[in-house]
Amino acid sequence: MAVLVFQAPSGPCRVRLTGPMTLGRSPECDVVLEDVSVSRRHASLTLAGDRWTFRDLGARMGSFVNGQKVDSAVLRSGDELRLGNMSLKFEDDSTDEAPLMVTGPTVVPPEINRLVTLEGELRQARALLSLHETFLRCSSVSMLFQGVGRDLASALRCERAAIFCRESQEPAWRVDFVYGATSLPAHWAQVLERGRVHGAFIEAVAGADKRVTVVASLGGGETDAVWVSELPTGRALDAAARELARALCGQISGAVRHLALQRKTRRDEILRSNLSRYLSEQVAQAVLEGRLDLKLGGQRKQVSVLFVDVRGFTRLSEQLPPESILQILNAHFGKVVPIIKAANGTVDKFIGDALMAVFGAPNELADHPLRAVRAAVQIQKAALALAGELSHSLLEGGGFAVGVGVNTGLAVAGNLGTEDRREFAVIGDTVNVASRLCANAQPGEVLVGPQTAEAIRGQVPLAQAVPIKVKGREQPVLTYKVLAG
Repeated sequence: MAVLVFQAPSGPCRVRLTGPMTLGRSPECDVVLEDVSVSRRHASLTLAGDRWTFRDLGARMGSFVNGQKVDSAVLRSGDELRLGNMSLKFEDDSTDEAPLMVTGPTVVPPEINRLVTLEGELRQARALLSLHETFLRCSSVSMLFQGVGRDLASALRCERAAIFCRESQEPAWRVDFVYGATSLPAHWAQVLERGRVHGAFIEAVAGADKRVTVVASLGGGETDAVWVSELPTGRALDAAARELARALCGQISGAVRHLALQRKTRRDEILRSNLSRYLSEQVAQAVLEGRLDLKLGGQRKQVSVLFVDVRGFTRLSEQLPPESILQILNAHFGKVVPIIKAANGTVDKFIGDALMAVFGAPNELADHPLRAVRAAVQIQKAALALAGELSHSLLEGGGFAVGVGVNTGLAVAGNLGTEDRREFAVIGDTVNVASRLCANAQPGEVLVGPQTAEAIRGQVPLAQAVPIKVKGREQPVLTYKVLAG
């Protein structure tokens, strides 16, 4: 009877030779040698009569018998075979021939050890490159785990494995990847909490069959993820496999954190976009960044308030159907709002055919009077362009024009409403005067109050001050017409 005797990671092994056999690192070989220095299909043994022949199968590091490199050799009992760094002894009690003796010590050439190191490094590099190629293709955590699961299973040479995942707000684990099993062992659920600890990497013997269970953390950010796997009976991780597995798990965990950050960024963008449809962009941004106090009440601030409304709107409403009125207003506001946003103003509210905007709240602006007036001039230019765009039949012989008023002064900016329904608002006499100036502006005019005029003097041409009587005030208000065309 012929046997091979060698030292495996799990302990001494004695394999009986019963027919043609292949030796190598691949699980498909008849004799599996678990060492990175061994090629996947390294060598073979065949029986002819009562003689065993050992053949090299093109292994990168070659095959040796009693210290000599061979392509093929007829074995004698007691011969030493070397495949990579592994030494195997051939024993055959059917012959009494003495083994071929080689004088001098059996030494593995230094280049062989160097090749072993290079092969291990190349294996790590290939595995990491495969992971990074997978990272580039994945847009979700589940897709990532489907992509990298097989790489990790191959690196650890597992018999069966799974990746469990759970978002921070989810109570139950889900299974994002399964390898080598149709159903998962019940005892795997017991190791999930241990494996979710950041950086965890656990090897433990579990069950009556003495299988080694490997548990590792793959989570990052708001995502808990745990790798659970079992190695074949009698096998444990060697140092090279353990180092590679740790490196792969660390890379995967980093990719999970990156995807979680991308997902949070997308959520914030959607939330900001949705808020901006109901709040001004500046107010929405201030809410998201925590710069806006959400309690009822407000603070006194120096601001510039702009009002714009459509002249002759009552006449248009009488002459046109509601659908046409809505079409005109949407076209008008579609031009006005971008102008205000470009000047860093805040659209406070729409009031029928009118619009109120604030400069200097909630965002602080040192030059808010100038920004507001320049925006008002641009609004008048946009209204003139819109009048040319609107069809004659839509206006039914009438024209389209707007009046604009701008006033600067102290106002209270804050939250107005109730505990369950509130909105950002700016109130005070400054706002009232801006509204009255707008009401007094002729079609195509921009009227500004005294503080606004003082702040922009020398930067925007103004007509001589004209005192006008405004509703709600006993004393006239000095009003300036902007001459910029």
